Amino acid sequence: GFYGERFGEDVVEVIKDSNPVDKCKLDPNKAYIQITYVEPYFDTYEMKDRITYFDKNYNLRRFMYCTPFTLDGRAHGELHEQFKRKTILTTSHAFPYIKTRVNVTHKEEIILTPIEVAIEDMQKKTQELAFATHQDPADPKMLQMVLQGSVGTTVNQVSAFCWYCLNCKWNLV
Repeated sequence: GFYGERFGEDVVEVIKDSNPVDKCKLDPNKAYIQITYVEPYFDTYEMKDRITYFDKNYNLRRFMYCTPFTLDGRAHGELHEQFKRKTILTTSHAFPYIKTRVNVTHKEEIILTPIEVAIEDMQKKTQELAFATHQDPADPKMLQMVLQGSVGTTVNQVSAFCWYCLNCKWNLV
């Protein structure tokens, strides 16, 4: 809205997905803004030092967003064909900062295969379950929500894993 008022509604166009943009297909007479949700990104060694809520939300320079895709171009597909692109952005200044917009100085992409996507989903659900069961006092509503989400996902992911491995004829030990 801000840029539309400033430059004209017909000049500014918002790209609402996080897919890579082909600059050749963009109109040079328009201004494009791509908006997506990012979350702070930490390496495993960083997580050991960032224990408190404050540590996890202060002095942030690296952010990540994920984009699901399939090899045939669709965003979503069957579990055995669902890939995920993790994009890690590094900014020139750490957040929080005086300015709300900071330049991105580095961009890194990691492509996860369907089996890695399934494993990551199962690990995430396991962490959610551990968090829900170790709360003091226990929160039965939170535990019920996590369990309802975990059972369906885990069953689907495990069957996707077995199907994927059998189709690829991996030698499992």
